[in-house]
Amino acid sequence: MRMRYNHHVREALHNLYMSKLRTGLTLLGIMVGTASVVALVFCGQLATRHALEQFSNLGTNLFAVNIGQADNADPKNKQNLTLSQVITVAKSSPNILKAAPYTTNYMMLISSKAAPISTNVIGATDEFADIMKIKLVNGRFISYLDKTQYFCVLGYELAKKIQGNMEQASTLLGSLAPLVDFRRLIGQQIRLENVYFTIVGVAAPLPENMFLYTDINNAVIVPLSASLILNKNTIIRDVLFKLKAGSNIQKMKQVIEQSFSQQMPGAKLFSRSAKELLASVGKQRKTFALLLSAIGSISLLVGGIGVMNIMLVVVMERRREIGIRMTVGAKRHDIREMFLIESTALSLIGGVIGALVGVLTAWILATANHWGFHFYTTPLVVGFSASVLVGIISGYFPAYRASKLDPIRVLQSAN
Repeated sequence: MRMRYNHHVREALHNLYMSKLRTGLTLLGIMVGTASVVALVFCGQLATRHALEQFSNLGTNLFAVNIGQADNADPKNKQNLTLSQVITVAKSSPNILKAAPYTTNYMMLISSKAAPISTNVIGATDEFADIMKIKLVNGRFISYLDKTQYFCVLGYELAKKIQGNMEQASTLLGSLAPLVDFRRLIGQQIRLENVYFTIVGVAAPLPENMFLYTDINNAVIVPLSASLILNKNTIIRDVLFKLKAGSNIQKMKQVIEQSFSQQMPGAKLFSRSAKELLASVGKQRKTFALLLSAIGSISLLVGGIGVMNIMLVVVMERRREIGIRMTVGAKRHDIREMFLIESTALSLIGGVIGALVGVLTAWILATANHWGFHFYTTPLVVGFSASVLVGIISGYFPAYRASKLDPIRVLQSAN
C-alpha cells in the first residue's frame, strides 16, 4: 500500500509539472487565499501585542478621571477643580500612591529657530512625569517649586522641530533612550501666544499609549499653575492616579468617584483604568482574529473553487487514460486516490508558499507601522491547515466523478 501511495504521489507531481501554466494559475489561487489568512491573523495578533505593550511600559495600576459639568448645570455657577481638592481625593484611600492633575490646551508656539507651530500645551506637576514614566534627554522636569514660573519642557519630536538641526536619532534596542543632544535648547526661550517661556528640559521619546489622550512627544509641558494663568479658559479636567499594585479597581473607582462627588457635587465623572482597557483589548483581539480569519477564508474559498474547476477539466482531458487504467485492472478507489492526491499536492504546495508570503506580508506591515515583529505559529497552522482542508474538499468531487466513469463508454467516446 505504501508503494502504491508513493507511486500516486510521484505521478501527481509529474502531471503537475507537465502542465506548468495550469498548475501555476491554480497554485496562485491557493497561495493568495492562504497568504490572506496568515497575514490577516498575523497582523491582528501583532497589532494587539503592540497595544498591550503600551500598558506594559506604564503598568496596569493606573486610573484616570475626567471631570465634566452636569447636563443641567448652570454655566455661570460652574465649579473648577483645584489642587487642594485633588490632594483631598488622593488622601481618600491609602491605595492611592500619587495623583497628577493636568490641563491641555492648543496654542501657537513661536521660536526663533522654527516656523510658528500649533502645539498642545500640557499643564502638569512633577507627579505627572512619575506616573507617565517620562524621562529626560537633557535638563530637568517641571518642579512643584516652579508654581507660576514660565518654565517649560519640550516633547522629543517638538524639540527636534524647534532645534532645526534634525540629527538622526539613535536608540538603544529595547529602550527609547535617545543619543541626540539638545543641550543648546536648554535656557532658550519660546513664545506661547504672548508669553515667553524658558526651556528647562527636553523629554525622551515616549511610545504611543491608549491611556493618555494626548501626544507628549509633540507637546509643551508647563507648570500647572502657569497653564491656568496662561489662558483664562483653561481648567483642570483630568487627573491621573497611580494605585498600589493589586488594588481592587472597582472598589477604588467607587472610592475616587465618591470623593470627587463630595468635592464637586455638580460634576459629571468619566473614569478609565489600565486593567479595564487591557480586558477590552483582549476581547477585541478575539473578535478581531475571528473577523480577519473569516475575511481571509473567503479568499481561500475562491482558491478552492479554482482547484475544483481545474481538476474537473483534468478529469475531462484524461478520460481516455482513466478508461485504459480501469480496463487493465485499476479499481475505482485507485482512480479516486490518484486525483485526490493530485489536488492535495496542489494545496500543500500552494499552502506552503502562501504561508511564507503571508508571514513576509505581516513583517512588512509590522515594520511599516513600527509594531515590532514577533513570530507566531498559530496563524501558520491555521492558514496551512485551512488550505489543505480546502484542497481535499475541492478535489474530492472531481476525484469521485472520475472514479464513477464507465471505462467502456469513455473509450468509445474517445474513439
